[in-house]
Amino acid sequence: MSNPVIVDTHVIENPVVAVLTGSDPVVQWLIPDFIAQGSLIVLAGEPGAGKSFVCYTLGLAGATNTPILGFQPTHPLRILYFDQENSRPDRDQYLRWAWNGLNQPSLPMIAANFWVRHFELGTADWVTRAASAITDIQPDIIFIDTATPCCAILDENDNGIATQVINRLRGLQAISNPPAAMIVLKHSRIITEGMDGDNKPRRTIRGAKAWAGAADAVWFHVRTAGHPRTDGLFNTYIEPAKTRAFGLRQTIRINPVWIDNQKGLQLNRYHNGS
Repeated sequence: MSNPVIVDTHVIENPVVAVLTGSDPVVQWLIPDFIAQGSLIVLAGEPGAGKSFVCYTLGLAGATNTPILGFQPTHPLRILYFDQENSRPDRDQYLRWAWNGLNQPSLPMIAANFWVRHFELGTADWVTRAASAITDIQPDIIFIDTATPCCAILDENDNGIATQVINRLRGLQAISNPPAAMIVLKHSRIITEGMDGDNKPRRTIRGAKAWAGAADAVWFHVRTAGHPRTDGLFNTYIEPAKTRAFGLRQTIRINPVWIDNQKGLQLNRYHNGS
């Protein structure tokens, strides 16, 4: 005689059903439709595109709750900028241009919310140094300018090294409570092999491919083709090449304009045909 079949009538609830039928997830925006809390963004720029200046301007705007390129921060943001790329005179000039270009937002708010750590990383103990600053400041947004010198990367083409660095950067984000967003500046390069039918070159992040795979978003900061304008400036644009669930999905076209006899550099957003 065969053994009776025992049927387990206990029903296990699958949480996926609740996800599918529930309300939409609530994203915590630092700058709505631009930068989400806890996101890791790679900003890859061409030489001379001005990615550092754009990031300094973005940082000062965030710290003072000032509109920037058509976006409005949700509140005054705490900013920590690690600069391992620019000389001290260049850094200071970028800050002066940015502050004047933003119409001189509140100095007390900048004093409370905006910190630059200049040439403090770049050594074997860069993670410990960065962690100490993040623990003290508890930033909402961390800028890494740029990845290779800040993170003491000896071979930027090595995917294994890049993956280790990215994991350490993720760990640094988690030190802030809530986790900080991070914008990692990298250099970009153009791939001409296998161009599209319209002969448009493809852009990629210079170095290891792990950066594009691991980031939540990849933006390219591109200088428009041709000679500079009569004022010596170029129009540029930020083009999102990768976005996960939340983040920038539209191209930002930037028209920089000198103001007050070149005391300030204002970043204005424009649209095609304007």
